[in-house]
Amino acid sequence: MTPLQLLDNIAWHSLTGPQAACSVGTGQVRRYARGFSPIVAFADPERPDLAALEPHCDADEHLYCSGWSGRGLARRLMLLLLRRELHRGEMPFLHVLRDNRTVHDLHARMGFHDHRELTVRVLSSPT
Repeated sequence: MTPLQLLDNIAWHSLTGPQAACSVGTGQVRRYARGFSPIVAFADPERPDLAALEPHCDADEHLYCSGWSGRGLARRLMLLLLRRELHRGEMPFLHVLRDNRTVHDLHARMGFHDHRELTVRVLSSPT
């Protein structure tokens, strides 16, 4: 598998590869463990197995980050993480929601470019 092919389903490859210790799920669906980012990935994103995901979700899961805007913290953190990944011989990648122009623009200024737009589904369990 080439590095660009990994990017086509990068969340899945991260959750089943280098970050597997931080994830839970099955061979069809994985997510970061509770307490980490609420990112979910499917082995086959074209046919997501939502029933397999349900046991690994809590109702109303959200991730909030406030107070970071305009202080340069994101850029400094990104540079630190990029250096670490490059030092280990890894290929840095990012995922950003289309509507998050501020973060998208930051990443573009840092030299990243769009590879592919993916469909993201936000799921919640009935309360």
